[in-house]
Amino acid sequence: MAATFQFKPCTDEEQVKVAKNKQRLIDDKCEHTFTDIAVLRFIRGHKGNEDKAYHFMQKHVNWRKEEKVGEIHESSIVNMINSKAARIFGQDNRGRPIVNVLARRHNTYTRDIAEVRRFIIYLLETTMGLTRPEEEQLTIVFDLHQFGMQCMDYEAVKMLVEILQFNFPDVLGQAFIVNAPFIFYACWYVIQAWLDPVTASKVVFCTSVELKDHVDEASLMMSIGSDECPDPEGALPREVTASE
Repeated sequence: MAATFQFKPCTDEEQVKVAKNKQRLIDDKCEHTFTDIAVLRFIRGHKGNEDKAYHFMQKHVNWRKEEKVGEIHESSIVNMINSKAARIFGQDNRGRPIVNVLARRHNTYTRDIAEVRRFIIYLLETTMGLTRPEEEQLTIVFDLHQFGMQCMDYEAVKMLVEILQFNFPDVLGQAFIVNAPFIFYACWYVIQAWLDPVTASKVVFCTSVELKDHVDEASLMMSIGSDECPDPEGALPREVTASE
């Protein structure tokens, strides 16, 4: 098993860059509020290049407007929510909230890709609200129990990768791919090419048993790797109807 990645405190050099970009945001009357950690994440996500980081922060502001991030309501993602293919539940051993993706509940051939996009944004925004403010990082657990090619949604995966890379840089603390069948490794060859090397290094393949080294049993969705156990009552988002 690979080591769990820890959040690295801001260095003196990074603090200077954060302060510069915060001031630029003020000078440019930025409409979106970036926390100091968010500014740091963009800097780290762009290899310490503060100018490039600032450019992508500006693009992020425009992206939020274009995607109407603050207006995504559960009523617009009913099918994705009720599929229970992704649930927010628990924390890993470093206190990072977990997005649990149960691939067997997703069907590439019946989903609406526009709804998938809204759902990804909604999930990330919701989970970010649960992160520790001094880190702003989360963990994703991909459960591939009973994985089949109908679950392998390359378009949705690439969308997730790009949204994380360009709009939520350095948010991913760790990703666990659990119970991967042999067939998935051919899929992984394609997916890995889309990942930044730093992001790829955070991906760990493991079994349900090995996952317990990183997630306390109380925070573990027992439906990971099992069809017999229901999802915990506290899992988010809850089921909704189109009228809600």
